[in-house]
Amino acid sequence: MVDYLYGNELRIPFEARDSIFTYYLLPDGTVDENAIPKIDASYAVGMEEGYVLVGSLVGRGIDQILDVRCL
Repeated sequence: MVDYLYGNELRIPFEARDSIFTYYLLPDGTVDENAIPKIDASYAVGMEEGYVLVGSLVGRGIDQILDVRCL
């Protein structure tokens, strides 16, 4: 989330997060750390949460009031 807000290059392409979730989170609720390292899965979760948070702020117009990069 911080990388995104500060305009830094992302470690993982934004479009790859769904694929990471698919390979890491197995249908039975377990995880496969052999397919995707935990650090990459955690980063993908952070990317998703940041996307939702920023979308919510923009949707409410809060980004016009606050500098969301400082949150």
